[in-house]
Amino acid sequence: MSPSGAGEAPLIAGKIHGVRGWTVQGDRLHAAYTGTRWRADGSATSARCRDSRHPAPTADCGCGLYALHPWAMECHGDVLGVVEAWGRVEVHADGFRAEHARPVALFASAGWIGLPGRLELAAAHECELIEVESFERIAAVCEERGWGLSREVVADLVPAEVPPVYEPPPPHVPAPPAPRAPDLVERIESGVVLLFAGLLSLAYAAFWGVMGLGILAAITGWHPFGWAGDEEPEPELVRAPQVRIAEDAIIPPDGRGPPVYVAVLKNRGRDAAVWARPSLVYASDAERVNVGREDFGYPAVVPAGSRALVVQPLNGADPKTVEVRPGPISARDVDRGPRAPARVRAELVPAGGRDCRLVAAVNSKARLDRLRIWMLAAASGKQPAVLLQRSAGAVPAGRSRQLLDRFHDCPAELPEVRAFPAFGAGQLID
Repeated sequence: MSPSGAGEAPLIAGKIHGVRGWTVQGDRLHAAYTGTRWRADGSATSARCRDSRHPAPTADCGCGLYALHPWAMECHGDVLGVVEAWGRVEVHADGFRAEHARPVALFASAGWIGLPGRLELAAAHECELIEVESFERIAAVCEERGWGLSREVVADLVPAEVPPVYEPPPPHVPAPPAPRAPDLVERIESGVVLLFAGLLSLAYAAFWGVMGLGILAAITGWHPFGWAGDEEPEPELVRAPQVRIAEDAIIPPDGRGPPVYVAVLKNRGRDAAVWARPSLVYASDAERVNVGREDFGYPAVVPAGSRALVVQPLNGADPKTVEVRPGPISARDVDRGPRAPARVRAELVPAGGRDCRLVAAVNSKARLDRLRIWMLAAASGKQPAVLLQRSAGAVPAGRSRQLLDRFHDCPAELPEVRAFPAFGAGQLID
């Protein structure tokens, strides 16, 4: 985000609205990146800076509760919604950071797998549930409701850089007389002084350079002829011929939003494939979507003999007109690859009447603070129709059952659900 300008936060009368995303744990909303739990029952969540004692937000810090202007929306998370915010506010070109905020509306699609879980979330947070046909309709709904600052107001609050003021050249002043050229003795004296100063500077720099290398070696084990111990630098992404695509499909996530390409990868080798994914995906409109190392997507860790799921957004392309052609698999191959810390099996189970629950059976090698889980849902024996992502929090070591979501008005024949753990940093066990 762009800074809101020098000085104090702008004074905004009343409350302002913005769009943001959350992850879902149980029946509560959590911040997608920090994991902060938002208060329920219509109460306000207040920001607090974790690194300093100053009030949040401030202009020279990134603290505060984030939201985007609806017309600049590009949110991520399990669920999207609108918040109203007040108190101290830092306005930016694409959104704002606020001191206090609470959800006033959640968005859901009309599909049964997306709508019922949102009903309980909206009830828990005492906010409105709004059905939308697509992700792009959210901005229009906000405009109809009068939610969000307009582009003109944001342009006034976040002014563009002011061009420099023109100053006329100073009046002509006669040039001073040319200085006298130094004689031979003065030139020799100057050269000796400069040579001595240069040698002294080189000696000073060499001394502190050696000291710095010594400190680096003491802290990290670095050596000028290699790293101490058995550790090696992390390998680059390379071809992973032992990894194959077992199946793939194009489906919308959670029954709504732009389509994504999903591929189930199978590792037939003896080494782990770390951050594995297909190298290229092509669209039939001649637009090529790269799935290379620097491109946005969700790679996978594929332990030896296991399967994993790779997810790649298709930039809002129409799934009826997209033809996917995956290229070779790239990964970081590790000789003694990390073992999966957890294996997951998920299923939809009846919960009385037409209600059902999404439950995951987890077998974890160690306690995990949080485990993200990808799931493909489909009727028995049919192509996957829905992509879900849920999170299980405070997963204990050993076997446990985790409630991921609840649904109402479930069909008589519950879809089959296949689960794939999505490992994050610090969740791999050697």
